Amino acid sequence: MNKNYLKKIYRYDEQNQTFVVEIALEYYLELFNPWDAASIKKKDLDPELVSYLEDVSDDIPLKDKLAIVFVMPESVKNTEMEDISRGVFVNYFNFLMHYNRKTQRKSIKQAIYYIITSFTFVALAYFLRIDDTMFIEILSEGLFIGGWVFMWEAISIIFFKSSFIRRQSKRYLRLSESTINYEYK
Repeated sequence: MNKNYLKKIYRYDEQNQTFVVEIALEYYLELFNPWDAASIKKKDLDPELVSYLEDVSDDIPLKDKLAIVFVMPESVKNTEMEDISRGVFVNYFNFLMHYNRKTQRKSIKQAIYYIITSFTFVALAYFLRIDDTMFIEILSEGLFIGGWVFMWEAISIIFFKSSFIRRQSKRYLRLSESTINYEYK
């Protein structure tokens, strides 16, 4: 999107060259998943909040910095909760990056398996072509087709799925490194 257009949607801090995302909350617990029974320091972020932040991060180019400001009533101000929620915020997105790295490694292993299977099928099909019986020809064609299908799956994983995971990890990195502030009104 055009940067000038984005400046109409999101506040822009000219001094820090940062887009500022303001989120209004009534109390601190709105940051966290209400179904998570873990202690406050180990809670997950609210899924709707995460979804909103992912959408915002998609809108704003990755090269631009991001600051998140939670706007809350003055009556709930609590510096300890601010610090805890900042830590939870960073930990949550760091975990998502870790999970993406793990998924990426698993995908690469799967792609390697598909490539080996593909070459095996194509090699078998090639060597079966020596015999001219109808059954062997059908089996050979099936192995050729299967080999190419496995090769396509490997290509799909390497180029499409991996690029999506890399983009998502960059987005999570930016969110984990974004400045988190609290304003009270």
